[in-house]
Amino acid sequence: MKIDLLSGKSFWGICAGALLCIGAVDANAAPLKGDWPMLNFDAHGQRYNPYETVLSRKTVSSLQLAWKVDIYDTLSSPAVVGGVLYAGSSRGAFNAYDAATGEPLWSVSTGGSATSSPAVANGIVYVATSKGDFLALDAATGATRWSAKLDSSASGSPAVSNNNVYIGADSGTLYAFNAATGAKLWNTDRWAAGLPNAPAILNNIVYSLSFTGDMQAYDAKTGANLWTSHLDSTPTNYGSPVAANGRVYGNSDHRIGVFDAWTGAMIWWNGVGPNQDGSIAVAHGHIYAGTEDRVIWNYDKTGALKASDAQDYLCAAPTIANGVMYSGAYDGHINAYDAQSAKLLWSGAVVGRVTAPPVVANGMLYAVANGSVYAFGLKD
Repeated sequence: MKIDLLSGKSFWGICAGALLCIGAVDANAAPLKGDWPMLNFDAHGQRYNPYETVLSRKTVSSLQLAWKVDIYDTLSSPAVVGGVLYAGSSRGAFNAYDAATGEPLWSVSTGGSATSSPAVANGIVYVATSKGDFLALDAATGATRWSAKLDSSASGSPAVSNNNVYIGADSGTLYAFNAATGAKLWNTDRWAAGLPNAPAILNNIVYSLSFTGDMQAYDAKTGANLWTSHLDSTPTNYGSPVAANGRVYGNSDHRIGVFDAWTGAMIWWNGVGPNQDGSIAVAHGHIYAGTEDRVIWNYDKTGALKASDAQDYLCAAPTIANGVMYSGAYDGHINAYDAQSAKLLWSGAVVGRVTAPPVVANGMLYAVANGSVYAFGLKD
């Protein structure tokens, strides 16, 4: 395993209001408010970190590379919890690193490719594999707490809510497990859910986008289907749903749909939307998406559209934190834009396309490109 660290530089992040103590990592500690514990930040799936205070419109231009680690074709965003960064690889290994320095902490075999984003909660890391294994690993050691078998491979990511963990298999089956014991609570019929990315949970309802372009709502306790609303008949590009503010948001093939979270009734729909296969971000009542069309799309809560020219072909789902929108580009850059004006504030070079959504946690920015994780921070 190769680790490249920049020598002679000190970087820092926020840790419960104090400086992050490098070398004093406790993976079993309660997650910090500024952590990024799962693919879309939390079970709502908004891709919005409301606790970030260090990186801002004023400071983001000072970001510098802190460290880089090669993880053999890792494809998805890492999780960052308690000062530890967790990421899997296509070569059947799952790894933990010091989030501030990139120092390796542990690595375990997963048997199959583990390239989707993990989820971390209560000292457990949840990992899905290409062989259909769903693993719960001890966050401090990597030891297996429990495991379950899915009916197919799982390229999607888990979401944790109310002591349960939800994961979609590539077959379209959605599963619910007790997060502590691994006891299966329920699963949907095959092909019912789809779930290319991660489910979203709000008010004990689990939402997913199906392979047929339907937004599905399931009772989080029983798995009963509560409602189904149609978004698109022939989706090819679609991301994770977002559940927040009494609404459910979905994107598929240039379309944005917003539904009532309780009834599934369509609130608004826009057929002129983002040409991208990643998820959207929702923050302060606005919907954000960066696209291959060199456009940042910004919808308000009524569906009114504000589009601004971007400077690169964007290919990663956006991340919003403290007034800044982060997204990856085809040209080997991770970019930071003003979330209101879309003005480019900063651009960091990496090797290869940044196709995985960026992560902002505790004053650090993490990006995945060409099988490597890059960490950027402010110079101390």
